[in-house]
Amino acid sequence: MATAPRLVRLRPRLRPRAPPPPPGHGGMKRSSSGSLSFHGPGSSTIRSFSASSLGNVRSFSAGSLSSIRSFSAVPAAWAEHVDACPLVPAGFDWEGSLSLELGVLDAAEQALLAKEVDKPLRRRRYQGDHWDGVIAQYREIGMPAPKWSPAARAIIEEKLMARLPRVDRPLLEPHVLDLSGDGAIYPHVDNVEFSGVFVAGLSLLSSAVMRLRPAGASEGTADGGAAQPTVHLLLPPGSLYVMKNEFRYRWEHEILGSKDSMFRGEAVARDRRISLLLRDGPLEDKDAEERERWLRQNNP
Repeated sequence: MATAPRLVRLRPRLRPRAPPPPPGHGGMKRSSSGSLSFHGPGSSTIRSFSASSLGNVRSFSAGSLSSIRSFSAVPAAWAEHVDACPLVPAGFDWEGSLSLELGVLDAAEQALLAKEVDKPLRRRRYQGDHWDGVIAQYREIGMPAPKWSPAARAIIEEKLMARLPRVDRPLLEPHVLDLSGDGAIYPHVDNVEFSGVFVAGLSLLSSAVMRLRPAGASEGTADGGAAQPTVHLLLPPGSLYVMKNEFRYRWEHEILGSKDSMFRGEAVARDRRISLLLRDGPLEDKDAEERERWLRQNNP
């Protein structure tokens, strides 16, 4: 029986077997996965997001990867924010692969979270290139529970964590990524060795366009370089996406830079954008085997 997720301080890496970050690199570092909560910097006091809020999340586990539903159209609730090219299969499992909710936070809640992360972010300079080559013009920090005010923590628990899939593993520490107006995230699939079955992101400050394509499409290695299915998501401030199954494992995703920020033929103005990223921890061996079986059985 699935239990409420536990929070631990782990840093997700984006590509398998990537070299470690250089000394002094900001962001999260890996630690023991057995902790039930976070240690505040310089303090022996342990504080955490409440277990009761985590218990409200919807049920999802690695075992459900073997049960795939078929949907022929983008769900109407977010169809206006999804642009799928004709090459996307008619029976693509949209609801099994993606959740996109608009207006998850109101303007006041967005402003509160943005204000709380702004001060620690401004202590850092924008970096030209990430150590793994995936991000440009960015700043990033880890934000464990003790760093949030009670009001911000309540928003995260009640508005965000309550919308995450339920898992049997600890959640990674909330990670904050700040892209400048000229910043971009390049095509990648989040490393399966350092994070689990879902990737979720809350958008703040500025709209952005996410592009998804089958893994290898950006390098011309998918199907020998033939034209590939492409999906664009318009992510306004206050929206929350959750990628699972196909989009988590088989498709690479990216946030388009200002010069390429287009949705349905129209330019989408890009400014500074903050995203709060939420992931579950790495799969145990038995769950990783289930994932591999699902991938083999559902080979496109």
